[in-house]
Amino acid sequence: MPEIRICGLKEISKHEGWFTHVISLVDGVVHVPAFDVPLCVEIFGDVGPKDHHWTRTPLAKSIQIKRIHKFAKSLPEATPLLIHCHSGIGLSPATAIGILCA
Repeated sequence: MPEIRICGLKEISKHEGWFTHVISLVDGVVHVPAFDVPLCVEIFGDVGPKDHHWTRTPLAKSIQIKRIHKFAKSLPEATPLLIHCHSGIGLSPATAIGILCA
């Protein structure tokens, strides 16, 4: 199981030098930061106010969840894995919980 940290876009720089793999969960409006490590990117929205940009992107599909889990399962034990979304308070924690429960 990987060692997991979660954060939002603004906090990524605080974790640089620690992680060796990244899961990026973005909404299609926000661009994925450049990473020089293995990366899993999935584009889907989140729930929230109807006028907010992340609600205009469809919610995650099962195939996307399967790709995230496949990426995480492929990592050696204790691999430093950073999971980030826009704010770091919804999609990232939910994804981390899903990986830990799988």
